[in-house]
Amino acid sequence: MIRVARFPAPGRTTKKTLSWARLVGVIAIVFMTTFLNLATAAQAQMAGKQPNIDFLCFQYPGTAGSFTFNSDQFAMFKVGEAQEVGQLVLASAVMDKNFQEQFSLAKGSIPARIDIPDTKFDACGKKSMSDLRLALRNDSMLGSFAHGHAVPEATKVRMIEVVSNFFNKGGSPAEATQQLMAAATQKPN
Repeated sequence: MIRVARFPAPGRTTKKTLSWARLVGVIAIVFMTTFLNLATAAQAQMAGKQPNIDFLCFQYPGTAGSFTFNSDQFAMFKVGEAQEVGQLVLASAVMDKNFQEQFSLAKGSIPARIDIPDTKFDACGKKSMSDLRLALRNDSMLGSFAHGHAVPEATKVRMIEVVSNFFNKGGSPAEATQQLMAAATQKPN
């Protein structure tokens, strides 16, 4: 964590840092997800910048071969036969290949389906799709910690507090590691 803690500009959120970087015209590194790719890539391309030429997309250091996902989810409740037809129509529409491609391109993400070609995606999208397929082959796809797919909410809150304190107040990496372990293993009340 100590190396990563040096990256953010003090007192700036990612959004503020990106705004500042656009105004100044420089940026060193931004940690983000494919969900944020659309805004950043679109702004970069409007400024004449191209993926893999003026900016790079790569996995967080030390995570090559794994893939963390967060996905839109739709719940279908048990209903009568008449309503089931509508649910099937909705599910079919959402998972339609063309819809998945167009939605992902508009959103700045990658499709939930892995049978969609990457030809219309920019270099960052292609890389993300390739990373996803590799993680699926290697059984190394993980649910997003931030979005509640990895640990219970109370555990997540405790762990985020430890990391936030370390980033904002500093301290010993060894002590922060011990606090993080305690936060992760604490039994719920």
